[in-house]
Amino acid sequence: MPEEIEDYINIYWHTYIFGSYKAEKPIMLIPVLKLFNESDDDVLYNKSNGIITISKQWSQIGNIYNYIPIGWLRFSATWVLYNVKTSCIFLEDAEEDGKVEKNPIAKNLKDLISNLDVNCTL
Repeated sequence: MPEEIEDYINIYWHTYIFGSYKAEKPIMLIPVLKLFNESDDDVLYNKSNGIITISKQWSQIGNIYNYIPIGWLRFSATWVLYNVKTSCIFLEDAEEDGKVEKNPIAKNLKDLISNLDVNCTL
């Protein structure tokens, strides 16, 4: 797993992060939450929307070695994807499952989170 994703899991503990990215995209990032009496592995494996579970879903239509899903557009089934090689954040092409839009929406995960307007109404 890329170090930036590991940092996200270890630093940003939350149920979900909802926000509008640069006033354009209503994004919901995956939850990262450890409940009482759960192990660190439970965060990865036992959550219905945890990173391992949604990665398995993405791998059925997309390339898991190039992109790791980190969330969704709030009102669609479009994936928000982390590019393993470049750390850039992309959206799945809404017209073709498993394909990725040509241009990234953020230069990395920190840029994405830093520029989410979490005070907006989604």
